[in-house]
Amino acid sequence: MKKIRSISLLAIIILAGCSSTEPVNSRINNVTSQTTNLSNVEQKIRQSAKLVEENILLSEKENFSYFAPVTWASLPNKLEDMREDVADFDPNDQGFFGGPSEKEVMEKINAVQDILSKAERTKGLILNYLKQPMADIAYISPFITKKWEVSFKKINISIIQIIYKLEKAGNTGGLEHDRASLQANILKLEIKIALEKYYTPLQKQTVQSDKLFIPITYAQLMSELLKLKDTIQLEPRNDVLIIKMTATVKDSLLRATNVAAEVSWIKNIPNTKQENIALRYRDALNNTYKILFDEDISMLTYEEQIQHLQNSVKDKISALSNEPKTANEDMVVLKNQGSSDISPAIVTTENITVKSKELIED
Repeated sequence: MKKIRSISLLAIIILAGCSSTEPVNSRINNVTSQTTNLSNVEQKIRQSAKLVEENILLSEKENFSYFAPVTWASLPNKLEDMREDVADFDPNDQGFFGGPSEKEVMEKINAVQDILSKAERTKGLILNYLKQPMADIAYISPFITKKWEVSFKKINISIIQIIYKLEKAGNTGGLEHDRASLQANILKLEIKIALEKYYTPLQKQTVQSDKLFIPITYAQLMSELLKLKDTIQLEPRNDVLIIKMTATVKDSLLRATNVAAEVSWIKNIPNTKQENIALRYRDALNNTYKILFDEDISMLTYEEQIQHLQNSVKDKISALSNEPKTANEDMVVLKNQGSSDISPAIVTTENITVKSKELIED
């Protein structure tokens, strides 16, 4: 068919040449103009196709297969069609009997570009609509362990379902319930992770030792533990507060353990030696007062000893705060020379001088 077309074209040229009275220079100029136009068409096709190919390379980092799965799935076939037509395009051989026309090739190029543009719009819409859920998922992702994999997988499936619905509709209408449900599930998982990290270990320790604890200290411990749990459920990301409350619970747990041990010690002391109970606490308090103020208060009741110590410390602090200080005042210097050899450390506070070795030996 092409041979027939060529022969016919040659005959037309010969006939036209025989009958034409147009100057030779004019005919040459027309041919040059036509050749230039054909060259511009081919350049337009090549540049347009090159631009689309560059856009495809740029899109590789956009994760369009996730944010616009249906749209992106249509790209391979459209891209293959475009590349074939661009490769077959010849400005001198296009039309019904020739290769693909300029219009056909540009339609194929534009079809691929439309896919890229739609995928980009869809991704932007999803990122905007699911901004908070996706930010929350990014936050909890590092904390996902095998224990939370099932819950995390369900959350990801929910996101994919919303993405499909949004891509199909092209808008966010009717997805409010889906998004709210997704957000609630993310929050539940985040709370569980925080509870597992901070609350659960302390709760297990409490359960293991609850039979040993004394009612009053046990009640105090449980109160602190419940406060920690409530705080985590209300503010799972308030790390500063949660860590502070965790430390409080640990202190309460240690206090309950120590009180239980002391009560057990008291119960096991024979009646003939119960005086040791009173002396243990009274002597400890009196010795502390002697170290600080060089005075014996053993004649006072236990409560009076405590009150006297508190008042003396307050008075001393008040006096010191009202006096000008020098660089060497109120300093404690400790120097370790081995596990058993501790050099004397001097505590100088106006008229009070105490050697640290005396404290240790007492």
